[in-house]
Amino acid sequence: MQTREKKSPKLLVVADPWNSDAKSLAKRFAHLESKRPDLIAVFGGDGTMLRAIRRYWRRKIPFVGVNLGHRGFLMSTVANVTPEFFTGPFIRRVSPLLEVEVTKPNGAKRRTFAFNDAHVRARTPRAGWFEVEVDGEVRIPKLVADGVLVSTAAGSTAYATAMGAHPVPIGTEVLIVVGSNVAEPRSWKHGANLPLGSEVVFRTKDSGRWRKIYGVADSASLGEVVEMRIRSSKTAKVELLFTPDHDLARKLALLQFPSQ
Repeated sequence: MQTREKKSPKLLVVADPWNSDAKSLAKRFAHLESKRPDLIAVFGGDGTMLRAIRRYWRRKIPFVGVNLGHRGFLMSTVANVTPEFFTGPFIRRVSPLLEVEVTKPNGAKRRTFAFNDAHVRARTPRAGWFEVEVDGEVRIPKLVADGVLVSTAAGSTAYATAMGAHPVPIGTEVLIVVGSNVAEPRSWKHGANLPLGSEVVFRTKDSGRWRKIYGVADSASLGEVVEMRIRSSKTAKVELLFTPDHDLARKLALLQFPSQ
């Protein structure tokens, strides 16, 4: 449990511009904003938090979210937000970012980071042909699927779950690998959970580029690629703060079991 120093918080406020409640909270706490913030306050849903992380993670200060969206896996539900809320107490969870390197058809390389996930996908209506390598060993010589993804634990409740992976709590030291609409091999339907230190490589198996593949990192397009190399960063990370009553276990259960 972490309690921040009981002084006036210095905030960087991020609000969902399409949510009237979020905009109202941002206006209410505008007087706490600082040019030298020590906390990033996010009002909205998980999508708003992801946008805030992509823009501000390099500041190396914690993020705390107030859920005004749907499930809010990355947010806390707070009935009455006051200035005292921003001093805690909080539960602290740290999530490393993914280091993503792609190779373009002309051999050029591009590097970026992702908080949730990174994946390669085929252009519809054709399925893609992918090679999947883990720590230098080819695990699937030819994966026929719409795409294949690597997710952090924090991102396991997002696109990875839609692909068939099982969500895990933030902070779990795993990388999740899962395919989308896998045709071959038929037995590989729920992917794999790998040690956090693993390196995963996806490559096209169609050298003629008839089945082109495209890279994506946290929903940001990386264009056509022939290879994507993904590993958990040892230095780039995000610190998320949650209220003590943030019931992540209950939220994960709701995601995995149908409601009555």
